[in-house]
Amino acid sequence: VGDPGVASLYNFTRESRWGAQQTTRSKSFFGYATVPKLRLDSLLALFPEDYVFEVVKIDAQGHDAEVVASIGRFLPRFKCVLGEFDIPHAGHTRNNVQHYQGAERKTVDYRAILKSNGFVYVELGVWVNTKFVQSFLDADYICTAHDLVVSHWRILSALKVPKDKFTKGPPFDWRQLQHTANQV
Repeated sequence: VGDPGVASLYNFTRESRWGAQQTTRSKSFFGYATVPKLRLDSLLALFPEDYVFEVVKIDAQGHDAEVVASIGRFLPRFKCVLGEFDIPHAGHTRNNVQHYQGAERKTVDYRAILKSNGFVYVELGVWVNTKFVQSFLDADYICTAHDLVVSHWRILSALKVPKDKFTKGPPFDWRQLQHTANQV
């Protein structure tokens, strides 16, 4: 809805950026589709018990906290959680405008869930698991997405790694990786 590649589980409110575009740019509105729902923990159960997940990137239109909760017993197996639950304008309001229907009903305390599963807050939208400190020291991780990029030193700082133990970051640049993927 709105721009190519933008979708919504809900109708955007007229006051939101996407809702205004939907009403003024009807050529870019492709219609509605029924999408089956699947709990994330049901999908994660298909992986071997010792499998470690690098990152989960969540963008659930104001329901990111509920997605964190749906990961359930698998959450400690993730090195990094990225989402819009810490970003002031994501999913709820920007300039007092509600962007997604239903996003105002926050009932899940994602911070408590993440903290109780060993995660520490790094910066807006980024949480890392203290269980994997060695992976972060070894720069053996992927903790980034096209819209959330966090520096290696911020992750190590959040994990309370002494500065004299800081290591060089992962040997890749997400933007270059994305550019390469787009060329294929």
